[in-house]
Amino acid sequence: GKAARMLREFIARYPLYVDERAKAERRLRAVGEDIAAALKSVEALASRARVARTDTAFDEAKRACEKLITRLEGDEAAKGVAKTLAELKAEQEVAARVRRNREAAEILARAKEHVERKEFNIARAECNYILLHFADTMHVGEARSILEKLPKPEE
Repeated sequence: GKAARMLREFIARYPLYVDERAKAERRLRAVGEDIAAALKSVEALASRARVARTDTAFDEAKRACEKLITRLEGDEAAKGVAKTLAELKAEQEVAARVRRNREAAEILARAKEHVERKEFNIARAECNYILLHFADTMHVGEARSILEKLPKPEE
């Protein structure tokens, strides 16, 4: 980022200072290697998050991306890291929706089992839970339909 830019400017501005130029070139290479290692680390964390599909893994990868973007301020590589960060955010949202749909499907399956066993109050509670806590999932319609078919509760 900024350090690399300053070193490049020094090398270009003072070509006659051989010793200082050599030191600046070495430092520039070291900075480049450090940035390459940080990019590789971020990619590894992103890859791990994509496989694990957990909020913890996504959050860790996103924090690493944000930290590196700040460090690379003004560098061309920051755009690639920003793109990775945006992809991670989108993938985390998708993973969360998949988890919610899976959880709602499990609750709906339990509700159906309770209906088969004639445990209507428990089935009703499970379906109401889906309607209340999983209203954004694809299982709401089926839960509502089960509720409509259940006999009215006894008072």
